[in-house]
Amino acid sequence: MKTGIVKWFPLAILAVLLLAMNLPAEETGEKTEKVNKYVGDSAKKCKMCHKEEVAAWEKWGMTKTYDVLSEEEKANDECVRCHVTGFGEKGGWISAKDTPALMHIQCEACHGPAGDHMKAGMDKEKRAATQVAPTKEDCLACHNDDYADFKGFDYDKALEAIKHWADPEE
Repeated sequence: MKTGIVKWFPLAILAVLLLAMNLPAEETGEKTEKVNKYVGDSAKKCKMCHKEEVAAWEKWGMTKTYDVLSEEEKANDECVRCHVTGFGEKGGWISAKDTPALMHIQCEACHGPAGDHMKAGMDKEKRAATQVAPTKEDCLACHNDDYADFKGFDYDKALEAIKHWADPEE
């Protein structure tokens, strides 16, 4: 009888641990953070539904922003952060080796991670709820005089130059 208890005891402990790992956050007292994931590779993934928008993006030069950096600049986070997608964000850019799909300034650099947007599928309400409109402050995080080669930035002109959306009907 003792042998049976000893034999099954480790399995019982394992079962309890596995159950505890799968309990909802409220039951374990832990807080979980839902993270909208970066998907990267706008030229393929975003283009599936947003052909015209991606075609416009491909004309702006943002598709090669990482490539313009020297090897020295690629080793400097202050340079890299404005030439990749999701730098410093959970699930964002890590390195050219680890996250090549987030290289360059892509759709998600301005509109935020697209994981939830892609999961929404054809549900218009869910898709609309996942859309993020970039702000002037988002642009100014990189387009500012903190950088030696800064040549000025006119937000309104830049917005018109990258326009890839339909204005809402009035």
